[in-house]
Amino acid sequence: MSKQTSGPEANLRQKRKFWHAHVKAWKDSNLSQAEYCRKQGLKTHRLGYWVNKKSEKPDHPLALVEIPIQKMPVRNNAALKLTIGNHYQIEIADHFSPVTLERILLTLGRME
Repeated sequence: MSKQTSGPEANLRQKRKFWHAHVKAWKDSNLSQAEYCRKQGLKTHRLGYWVNKKSEKPDHPLALVEIPIQKMPVRNNAALKLTIGNHYQIEIADHFSPVTLERILLTLGRME
């Protein structure tokens, strides 16, 4: 199968090539965008769009950087201690499920 040389993708490639060449030429010209566009017969806002679009993408590939994670010390103490009257005491750890806590509280509420 051969690559398609015409159609929307080819037009987009040509447009990018055209505007990237103008962005580079404008940067090398030391002219304002408006003055460069006047001399080249271009619309200033279109050049501005491509200048911004080109600046959004880095010229170099992105790379992942490994960040070491420090292990947190394990605590035996509860993060929260809930005392209900003289009958109930619940110790809740940091990683305790909020859904489970809600179920416990609903159950205790029904027991009153």
